[in-house]
Amino acid sequence: MKDSNLIGVIYPLHSHIIQRFLNEDKDIFVKYIPRIPKKKSIFKIVPGLKLYFYESVSRKAIVAEGIIKSIEFLDINQVLHLYKIRLMITEEELFKYSKGRNKKIMVLEIGNIRKLDSLIQIKGRITMVGRYVTKDNIDKLFI
Repeated sequence: MKDSNLIGVIYPLHSHIIQRFLNEDKDIFVKYIPRIPKKKSIFKIVPGLKLYFYESVSRKAIVAEGIIKSIEFLDINQVLHLYKIRLMITEEELFKYSKGRNKKIMVLEIGNIRKLDSLIQIKGRITMVGRYVTKDNIDKLFI
């Protein structure tokens, strides 16, 4: 069930990966997260939330956004079997990212991906863990 206060989540990405979403019809986002959410989790990433693409190196701002259409937790071979063509990173990049980990990876299907007309600057840092955007913190988070 969606937390009515939760608007979306920000994840940092390199510019060339964001460009794949915008220019190469890539719509599958993958991310290792510390643990798979359980029913008791305070925040859950669910369909309908926004995914904000934070350009982490050069601009240090949100440059694009999309809507999460679905979420799964799969192993690397399942990801490649189901989504290889639509994946945000290449097979080689995926294996390098996995660093031999054998745990499940979060797989988000993203729809309505669009480049923002104006960059959204962020107060504070966005680490690799990402950051939730809620109705309570959006005004404090977005400049």
